Amino acid sequence: TITYRSCDNAGNCSTYASAKTIKLDRTKPTCTKQKEFNVWTKDNRTVIVGCNDAHSGCDSRYSQIPSAVTSTTRMKTVTGTIKDKAGNQQSCNLSLGAYVDKTPPNCTRQQEFHEWTKNNRTVIVGCNDAHSGCDSRYSKISKNITTSIATIRVTGIIKDNVGNQTNCNLSLGAYVDKDDPYVTFVKRCIGSNHLRVDLHEYDNHSGVDVRILHYSQLEKGTNTVLWELTDPNKITYISPRGYWNGWTAYSSSSYVKDNFTSGNNRALFFTIELSDRTGHKFSQSYGPWWCENSVVHP
Repeated sequence: TITYRSCDNAGNCSTYASAKTIKLDRTKPTCTKQKEFNVWTKDNRTVIVGCNDAHSGCDSRYSQIPSAVTSTTRMKTVTGTIKDKAGNQQSCNLSLGAYVDKTPPNCTRQQEFHEWTKNNRTVIVGCNDAHSGCDSRYSKISKNITTSIATIRVTGIIKDNVGNQTNCNLSLGAYVDKDDPYVTFVKRCIGSNHLRVDLHEYDNHSGVDVRILHYSQLEKGTNTVLWELTDPNKITYISPRGYWNGWTAYSSSSYVKDNFTSGNNRALFFTIELSDRTGHKFSQSYGPWWCENSVVHP
């Protein structure tokens, strides 16, 4: 109750009482998550910290703290001050869901190989995205390999769940070998009577793994075996050299461990068998060849 007393200039006074309620607000307002998100987008967004006050109410001039999100952000920390109508204020510090994804996904080597095979294979460029995640419809680029190749370049587009995309261009290991090994040779006379044969074995992919050489000297014209070497361990030119393998056979003691001579009465005969590291095989016989008067026959 409030009591009023009033007097005039002549000193006449009167007193009366009036009932009136006075409200007192000493409580700070509360910070609220007025606007946040939990679904990803690639567009800009604004999150808002709001105000709640059960007493004098929030001051509309200080009741919101907006924060714009223009880069890749999952949770946005928003700070600021809100006030109520009685002047009480509160410092806010809240983490709000923004879920803005501006980052393209990353291309990955999802499936590749490092060991040779003769079978078909499939290599795959995959997708990795730490934000909205990869769109399953555009999350991998497959390439079927049905021909001989060590590495293959795979290109294509991957996308995340909000439409950000990346052009992929990666070299992946396939290591498919569909080809047989093979042999080339050059034969020529050294002097008038000695035959020299240069043999080179090739496998341009997995490489030669097994090689067998049956090497004979025959009597010219009768094919009677005068000397032969069937033990590969005695042949000095069998030596793998990675994916290209080469060796040379000579009818001379300088190049084969066993001593022998080849003259007009001798011919050379070779049977060569090769296998590469995936099981493809090559088998071929050469000769009989011989030299006579510095001419290779036949």
